[in-house]
Amino acid sequence: MKITICGKGGCGKSTITSLLAKALARRGKEVLVIDSDESNYGLHRQLGMDHPGDFTGYFGGKENVLNDMMLSKFTHQFFQETWTLKDIPEKYYSLKDGVKLMVSGKIHQANEGCSCAMGTVMTQFIQSLRLSENQFALKQIQKL
Repeated sequence: MKITICGKGGCGKSTITSLLAKALARRGKEVLVIDSDESNYGLHRQLGMDHPGDFTGYFGGKENVLNDMMLSKFTHQFFQETWTLKDIPEKYYSLKDGVKLMVSGKIHQANEGCSCAMGTVMTQFIQSLRLSENQFALKQIQKL
């Protein structure tokens, strides 16, 4: 099952996501938490994990992803086949107590540029992700 937790900054997305992820894992479910909130740096801490590598790095980083998107007039497909939780490269997730954490990428400084590359990669990833009955993907994203 795929679940999106969204809201404005400071509304409790990270708290709800981490509590839900831990509760599902305690019930024996495989849980993937997808942090698509490019400006929040606290979710990995609430889960008690190290910050994994930004998943946009799998495609060469934010700049390369954005370039690919612009060259294709924003129609570039990064995923040609379906993915499962086992297909995620170890470099791009942290794991603790049955919860796997992925991070799309983060804005690290002012005027860094568009975050649409990170959002596009994660949206396409979730569309290509196939889960079994015992697996959950929780996507956290900020909405303005």
